[in-house]
Amino acid sequence: MKQLSWEEYYDGFYDWSPSTQKRYAGRLSGYGPAEEVWEIAQELECEDRAFAAKFVENAFAGGVRFTPEQVLEMTDTVDKSLLGKIAGQTDVPFDRDQLEEIYLLIDDSAFERISRRAGIDIFEDEEPDFGLEDGILSYHSEKENHPAEMDQGAFAELARRVGIDAPRHQEPPSPPRDKPGFFTLLAAALTGVSLADRTRSQERRCNGDCANCPPHYGYRHGRWYYGKGHQYGCEFGGNKGDGSLD
Repeated sequence: MKQLSWEEYYDGFYDWSPSTQKRYAGRLSGYGPAEEVWEIAQELECEDRAFAAKFVENAFAGGVRFTPEQVLEMTDTVDKSLLGKIAGQTDVPFDRDQLEEIYLLIDDSAFERISRRAGIDIFEDEEPDFGLEDGILSYHSEKENHPAEMDQGAFAELARRVGIDAPRHQEPPSPPRDKPGFFTLLAAALTGVSLADRTRSQERRCNGDCANCPPHYGYRHGRWYYGKGHQYGCEFGGNKGDGSLD
C-alpha cells in the first residue's frame, strides 16, 4: 500500500469523501505543522469524533507539538489522559490565564508538570497593596479590582505592617461656624442666653452621642472610619450606627 506524505494528504483532503479521508489518514508517512494537523483533526471530528481523537494521538506520537491555545480547543475532542500528555509537551509553556483555564481539565500530576515548566503557581498568594484613603485603611490586590473590607483583627495587622496608627492621626479642622446674624443676636438678648454660653454648649457635645459629635474615629461596616455613625469602637463611645457621614 502506497504511503502518503503530509503534503499529498493535506492538498487532497478536501476533495475526498469522508471515508477516503479516514482511509488515507492510515497511510500517512508523517505529519505536518501543528496548525494544519489540528485543522484536519477538526474536520474529521465533524464526521467521527473518536477517529479525530485517534488522529490527534497519532500525530502527537509522530512528533507534532501543539500550542497551548490548540490544546485548550481540543478539550472536547480527546480524553483527559491524552489531553494531559499533549499539554505537557506544547511548543511553548502555558501562561497564567491558560493554566487557570486548563486546571481541572487534566489530572493533578499533569497540571503540576506544566505549571513547573511555566514557572507559574496560580495558587500563590499575592502581596496586597495597602493604603490609607479618606481616613479608611484598605488594601487592593491584583486579583481584586476593588478595596477589600477587613475586620478588627485584620485592621490591627494592617496598621502594624504599614506603620499607621489611625487613632493618632490628626483630625481635620472643624468647619468654621457661621457668624451669628442680627436676629440670632436679638433672640439671644431677649432670652438672656449669651453667645458664649451657646458656643460652649456646642463645643461640649462630644459626650458619647456619636451622631452629634464632630467627625471622629470608630468602626463602621467592619472598617476603621473617620466620620460619624459608628457601629462599634467609637472614639467617644457612641456607636449609634445610623450610617451618617458628617
